[in-house]
Amino acid sequence: MSITESLDQFDCAVLSVCISEWEHGNRYTTPAIIYRALTGKVEKGDAEPSKNQLTAITHSIKKLMRTQLDINFSDACEQLNYNDGVAKKILANVLPCKQVDYTINGQKTTIIELLAESPLWTVAHLKNDQIISFETALLDMPNQNNSPMLITVKHYVIHRVMEIKAHAKQMIPTITFADVFQKCRLENVDNKTKQRVRKFIEAFFEHLRQNKVINSFQLKKRGTGFHAISFTFPK
Repeated sequence: MSITESLDQFDCAVLSVCISEWEHGNRYTTPAIIYRALTGKVEKGDAEPSKNQLTAITHSIKKLMRTQLDINFSDACEQLNYNDGVAKKILANVLPCKQVDYTINGQKTTIIELLAESPLWTVAHLKNDQIISFETALLDMPNQNNSPMLITVKHYVIHRVMEIKAHAKQMIPTITFADVFQKCRLENVDNKTKQRVRKFIEAFFEHLRQNKVINSFQLKKRGTGFHAISFTFPK
């Protein structure tokens, strides 16, 4: 598999929302709808993104619609019997869509038309539906600032939690802060920001505990500092 442009975790979160829209039969969406899905505010129709949030979402959409994915799935199909053993190659944009901007009564409105399913969604189905899902409402944490950075962290962490739960026999229920910083491209931020992100992750785990996604969690120390969070969950 090759890709023409590297995607970050925020791009992946936006892509997941658009794939979900497609899967639910919605062929049109907007930055505001994407924002509400990213933050778990799907039932709050009056929730609107701030300028920074809107900029991050529209930038990500443009990036996803221009990024091309070239997947040669032939060996996996033949060896693992994906796609009934029939070889398959896919060349497509990561998010096949069209963006149209309207100005009505002096107010700008952006509509995103989804033209086809994402090739990543196609591959997930071909690989015997290897899909991670969760209730969007779990992302709606009270008293939290949904900055693009924290949206990114929240989405990455919940995907890791759900992945570990789905593969409980193969994966250890522990997430390291170093992994989150690396995957969310926060390795080089200042220590104050890293500390804020750690506190946010701890608060998010408490939120997941209260919503019975996990049973408990514990901060793990290495030397004098915390380096990971381990958790238990309903079997």
